[in-house]
Amino acid sequence: MRTILLIGCLVLVTAVAVAEVSEKVQKKLDAAEAAYKVAVEKAGNARFFALQKATADRVKVLKQAMTEATKSGDLDGGLKLKELIATVELGIVKTRPKNLVKFDGHSYALMPDKATFHVAKRLCEEMGGHLVYIETSDEEQFVMKLCGTQTQTVWLGATDEEIEGQWHWLNGVPLTNEQVPRWNLTNEGGAEHHLVYWQRSLGDGGASTRNVFLCEWEN
Repeated sequence: MRTILLIGCLVLVTAVAVAEVSEKVQKKLDAAEAAYKVAVEKAGNARFFALQKATADRVKVLKQAMTEATKSGDLDGGLKLKELIATVELGIVKTRPKNLVKFDGHSYALMPDKATFHVAKRLCEEMGGHLVYIETSDEEQFVMKLCGTQTQTVWLGATDEEIEGQWHWLNGVPLTNEQVPRWNLTNEGGAEHHLVYWQRSLGDGGASTRNVFLCEWEN
């Protein structure tokens, strides 16, 4: 009888040990899967923008060649180049990236290519979105966490370039009285009129600086 009880206890202890090991293994599997998904997302976005940039560079070279051909009197060559440019430009896909971060019914993507503020604004809009607006405290926490993966300055979608001190999002909605004093909007040097994320805080930056940027889509 004692032998049977002892065997039963050993089986129970073994089962518990196996369960504990399985839980630890599962955590490692979950962590590995999460890391894999993040890596795939980054790779997908990087490929998307690399193709966009390569196509844009190709169009630029073709346009220069077309201009040279036209100036030299080679009208047929210039016409062929114009037709080729129209075909190549179709490859500049102006749609949102495939891998986006979702939050509260909105989609977000950090764009790795650096651009000035107004170019960043245009690029987001060409893909059907806009530079990010922070409309709630929860969204602010989300944006801060998302931008926190960056060691670089990130453009966001607010400005006071029209009237100094009167900050508003690019859709015309004013920043709240709670946001303005809390964020570091110093207008240093008299030329910082656009919202940025930098070193775990929000502040202002000069439009001509080239930064990465955060686009947002409403659904």
